[in-house]
Amino acid sequence: MKKCITILRSIVFDTYWVLWTLFVAIIGLPLLMYKPIIVARINRLWAIGSLFGLRLIYNLNFEVRGLEYLPKNQPYIIASKHQSTYEVIIFHAIIKEYPVYVLKRELTRIPLYGLYLLRTGMIVINRLRRMEALKQLMAQAKQRLSENRPIIIFPEGTRTSVGTITNYHSGISLLYEKNNVVVVPAALNTGVFWPKNSFLKKSGTCVIEFLPPILPGLSKEEFIHILKERIEAKSKELLNI
Repeated sequence: MKKCITILRSIVFDTYWVLWTLFVAIIGLPLLMYKPIIVARINRLWAIGSLFGLRLIYNLNFEVRGLEYLPKNQPYIIASKHQSTYEVIIFHAIIKEYPVYVLKRELTRIPLYGLYLLRTGMIVINRLRRMEALKQLMAQAKQRLSENRPIIIFPEGTRTSVGTITNYHSGISLLYEKNNVVVVPAALNTGVFWPKNSFLKKSGTCVIEFLPPILPGLSKEEFIHILKERIEAKSKELLNI
């Protein structure tokens, strides 16, 4: 019976989410003629509505910790653990400077959704061509940081199962080395409630915790070691809440 209720909730939420996304995409069309920072406001509206649906249908809430570690009035990079679709939503809602994500080119081919990704200034890379992807990343990141928009990157490159530790890709270390900005690690436990590649979701509280920023000046090796150690240790701790 409990599993039937969970499946029903999943069907209801997915239906709501598709309809909400289409609604926001349609009403936001007139904004597409404006600058990306203006168009990005539709991302926040979409995220808030998505979180509302998760809370209403699943009783899935969130708690954000460590907001004091996010720099004010200066560009910065967030390097986040990636366990779920949830973190693709939440950062739009809680970061007021309209963040941009580093994302794979394939997402821009989704009708309408892809158009918004491009018009809101997301950093799009071709993962099939590594050197080209790194050049795209560096050029676009420099532009977005000059606009004082935070960059969100998932160093693992893709969603991982809860408890899994993988290699961190070189893109984050290049961003750190070349842009002279702080990197704020972010740990989370979202995969417990919205697992990778899962249709079913659980009620509870997703915790997203920002950690003390890593200042410029470290070597690539030191930076990656500290970043990975902080993110993985805190994410493991959050699984036991």
